[in-house]
Amino acid sequence: MAEEESQFVEFEQIDFLRDRHVRFFQRTLQVLPERYASLETTRLTIIFFALSGLDVLDALDVIDRKTMIEWIYSLQVLPTEDEANISRCGFRGSSHIGIPYSTKGPGVLHPYDSGHVAMTYTGLCSLVILGDDLSRVDKQACLAGLRALQLEDGSFYAVPEGSENDIRFIYCAASICYMLDDWSGMDMQKAIEYITGSLLLDVFQYTNFDKNRSFILSTQDRLVGGFAKWPDSHPDPLHAYLGLCGLSLIGEPSLRKVHPALNITQRAFEHVQQLQQTWRESAGSCGRQH
Repeated sequence: MAEEESQFVEFEQIDFLRDRHVRFFQRTLQVLPERYASLETTRLTIIFFALSGLDVLDALDVIDRKTMIEWIYSLQVLPTEDEANISRCGFRGSSHIGIPYSTKGPGVLHPYDSGHVAMTYTGLCSLVILGDDLSRVDKQACLAGLRALQLEDGSFYAVPEGSENDIRFIYCAASICYMLDDWSGMDMQKAIEYITGSLLLDVFQYTNFDKNRSFILSTQDRLVGGFAKWPDSHPDPLHAYLGLCGLSLIGEPSLRKVHPALNITQRAFEHVQQLQQTWRESAGSCGRQH
């Protein structure tokens, strides 16, 4: 017992290395190390971890927002002129299959090109984090692509070709509908039935904040920044971002507050709310004119 307490005290003495974590996420936005090469097809998710990580660190000023926004829009799978691919729309994870770089429609028909529910979620989140107004998102195409992914049991595939289907992708689908302020992208009742049929536990109340903080800080890389899954392991964008979120949720000073439901900062969430208010006012104005 005395040995455990000694280790805990040692963890408590570790400082939070903010500037190194900022540089870690900056590098992540520029290049993927060789050991992460297998993640190229889901690069948009890695970009989200880095952008939202910088947002939590209140350090978005270190990036070129305009260039990043244009790159994200180039990953949007847009409908072709005849909308033959409407059920495959959304955001892809990267440009790995060679679709021509474009941020405007119409889309290009390709047999292996389609949106991915997690990439659509992280793409929208990233645009919101960057302050974009989502005006170039083809909302109806995204929602059509989303509807095509829902199964009879209420869960979702990640891609039209089929994949695992579980709570992760329901979460992505629900977040997409919320951000676009349109729930026509899913059968809500079926999704709710799937969720309530799963085992969900409210365990946050049992969390020891001090020990959690100690463990998270013990996984940070003091040389290059970032957090790893375990102490003395290589840091990676996923655990670096989630480590920051964990610290934010338990009240770490100097970090922006995280909005848990959408997995973005409270600042970014408030931007979503402002956009939705603008859309509703615009729709109401159009309705009165007609």
